Amino acid sequence: MKSPNETIVTVTGATGYLATHILHFLLAQGYQVRGTVRDPEAVRTEHLNEPEEFCPEMRESGGTLTLYTCDLTIEGSFDEAIAG
Repeated sequence: MKSPNETIVTVTGATGYLATHILHFLLAQGYQVRGTVRDPEAVRTEHLNEPEEFCPEMRESGGTLTLYTCDLTIEGSFDEAIAG
């Protein structure tokens, strides 16, 4: 079984209420997390642009957060976020 640091998890709708809690849990456990958002510059995304402030535990766990701009109305916009 892979360790969390070797495991990539994609969380869609990363700015949502439940997704925010899931992101925090995964980062604290050391997972490599890919979060999808519609607009990475939006105010509701600010907390995700500073992931170590959002989840201080990730400094020790080695968790990482990468945001991907995705839109359900654009075909293929999720391809990179879910690849691998």
